[in-house]
Amino acid sequence: MAAAVRAHPDRFIGGAAVTIADPALAADELTDAVWRLDLRTVIIPTNVNGKNLDEPEFFPFFTRAAELDIPVFIHPNPFHALGWERLERYYLHNVVGMTADTTVAIASLIFGGVLERLPRLKLLFPHGGGAFTSLRGRMDHAYEVKPEARTHTPKPPSAYFDRLYFDTLTHDPAVLQHLVETAAPGHVMLGSDFPSPMGTRHPREALTQLEQRDGAAYRAVLAESARVFFRKKE
Repeated sequence: MAAAVRAHPDRFIGGAAVTIADPALAADELTDAVWRLDLRTVIIPTNVNGKNLDEPEFFPFFTRAAELDIPVFIHPNPFHALGWERLERYYLHNVVGMTADTTVAIASLIFGGVLERLPRLKLLFPHGGGAFTSLRGRMDHAYEVKPEARTHTPKPPSAYFDRLYFDTLTHDPAVLQHLVETAAPGHVMLGSDFPSPMGTRHPREALTQLEQRDGAAYRAVLAESARVFFRKKE
């Protein structure tokens, strides 16, 4: 990855994959990837062998990412998605399981207080953030009526929404429009999921309606947001 970036710095920004099952080693790997290899992001799964990401053992890794100012791209693993045992047919482990796992990851990091404790942490989620945007109100309501939802955070979940970043891969122009209108400005960027079967070879086509409605938002989603997010050097 680092070699590809060095060979084509005008085309690529590199990311690292780390052994998050060993959080201390993952933090050291991330440091090496940033300082020695000049990589600009890191990818981890939405759960680690069935453990949610707000488990205390993972906090040092997120702390290191925040200290390094390196965005964490949190992508579901299709073989460890939520509810696998009920989703084996009809490709539902991907269609439902992976987006549900993304939603659980976001909720866990918020309700678990990780975003509260690490204000510099930057998180990017694929597939439009799963069902999170549709469940924000429900999460806020739970925060108001259930004491266990207020254990680790002094603010309702929606207060942390502006800390999250998303890609455009929703496969539905109306859903994408809602995401762009709901997320903070500059927090949605073009995604392809290539070469996954659920990805697209023509991600720009999903932005046709957005381009017609809001030229500034279109330009941000197409390139400007990612350039800022990944600190692309001119």
